[in-house]
Amino acid sequence: MPTLQIRNSIIPESGKVFIVADYGLFGQLDLRVLAHTSGCPDLIGALKSGIDLHSHTAAQMYPHIQDAIDKGEVSLEGDRSQRLVKDVYPSERRSAKAVNFGIAYGLTSYGLAKQLNLGLCLPAE
Repeated sequence: MPTLQIRNSIIPESGKVFIVADYGLFGQLDLRVLAHTSGCPDLIGALKSGIDLHSHTAAQMYPHIQDAIDKGEVSLEGDRSQRLVKDVYPSERRSAKAVNFGIAYGLTSYGLAKQLNLGLCLPAE
């Protein structure tokens, strides 16, 4: 899929430079802001530990991912010598991101079901 390279289309004036301060260096910035504003000790602790929260959520959502972690086939985090959940199970991790951000931004159960292409079971009246 082609990507739009906006940064490459902006050229500084002669003798000037652009400084790029990419928030990506900090990772999971939205969740860090949520942790700070909510004061949630579990979320703060998880982020301080360096864990990939989306991979962790995916492991809680999908038993086959937790099984692979338990067997040592994948890891939640680590150096590139290890196979990571985010690399081996990208679609499940994307679903976990929808859950994490959905909770953070007030997504309803209907909205989440729609994002994940799931049916919504309603109780019989």
